[in-house]
Amino acid sequence: MFLYTSLYRYASLWPLISSFFLFNGVLLLGFTNYLFGVGVLLWAVGLWIRLGRFGPGFRFVFGTVASTTLFFSHLVALGLYAVVVAGYELQRSIATSRSSKKAAAADLAIGASIFLLPLTLFLLSSTAGEAGAEISYAQPFIGEKLKALESLLSGYHLLNALQIALVTFLLLVGILHGKLRIARPMYLALTMLIATYLLMPWQALSAGLIDYRIPIAIVFLLIGCTKLEWRNQRWHQAVLFAVAGFLLIRSVILSYSWNQDDRVIKEYREAFSEMTPSSILFVATGEPSFRDTMRNLGRKTPVNHLGALATIEQEVFVPAIYAHPSQQPITVSKSFTAIKAFQKHGPIRVKTAAQLETLIEEIGRLTSARVLEEKAIYILLHYPKYPLPNGTQVIASGSRFLLLKVDCRR
Repeated sequence: MFLYTSLYRYASLWPLISSFFLFNGVLLLGFTNYLFGVGVLLWAVGLWIRLGRFGPGFRFVFGTVASTTLFFSHLVALGLYAVVVAGYELQRSIATSRSSKKAAAADLAIGASIFLLPLTLFLLSSTAGEAGAEISYAQPFIGEKLKALESLLSGYHLLNALQIALVTFLLLVGILHGKLRIARPMYLALTMLIATYLLMPWQALSAGLIDYRIPIAIVFLLIGCTKLEWRNQRWHQAVLFAVAGFLLIRSVILSYSWNQDDRVIKEYREAFSEMTPSSILFVATGEPSFRDTMRNLGRKTPVNHLGALATIEQEVFVPAIYAHPSQQPITVSKSFTAIKAFQKHGPIRVKTAAQLETLIEEIGRLTSARVLEEKAIYILLHYPKYPLPNGTQVIASGSRFLLLKVDCRR
């Protein structure tokens, strides 16, 4: 709404169509700080457009505040803001340069200067040390880029179908019975955003799924930059009725699904209460791949990281918890670093009983140090699909897991 009024100088209900996309694949993955950053991004872009009417001092101060806020929200959101400001200012400077090249150059300089503070903060941060980390693209390139558009959907089959049908209906009605257009000052900025998405790697700076996050930001920005004028108010009312109906159906489906999820999570928490305090919990899964987990988001309760809840029930070390030095403010003590490096930050794939046996042996070697030898060892196994090796004791079980106490040092 703020971005829309910044561009068109009047309010409209049109931007509320963004409610279609508030529940999306990025949210299901738990990237809430990034989504918060996308919200700040919309405010920051609207603010930057409004600041165009003020002097360079105002623009520098408030632009710096906005970019620094984005730095502390999420680096990808900050990067997208930089792309939007660059595109907006470049397009504006082209028009301004016809009358004053000096004024155009000054506008570009102010636009660049608002990123000096966040750039300095980044260079001083631990994340900057990951600049040489692996940069990779998911393959096949075009197929994965198209597949990442699934991040705009809810993950539930029925809701996905309704959402696609309703968006298609809205676009057709808007084209046939209205005038749908994008704000001219944002042409280059939006084009550069789409190019950024296509060029963005899947992994960089020790973070993954970077490109997967970008489409939702583009959609929110595009909605804020789009204007829809109706020639026929009956179709306008029909669209409002369809939108309200979809949001009501979505609320009912999500409420039911989350209630089912709560039951699954309760099973895990009850199982964790059976563990011995000051123990170690490893996490493994029988699911074949991360991509399978991604495809199942929204269709069944995501369980990969539920092992972290054990730390609420007991004083337990769970090496699967995210604790990357450049990303999370969690420090792993020296005696636990080898265990953390082995588990990393997700479940270990064990497709067969033999692989589980090998995992138990590896854990035994890792926990043989004197400081760890008195600690009880547990394995949380998601989706067990095979007989268990000797020496494993089932402490608790649920519809999607087994909690095993293992004798790793026999």
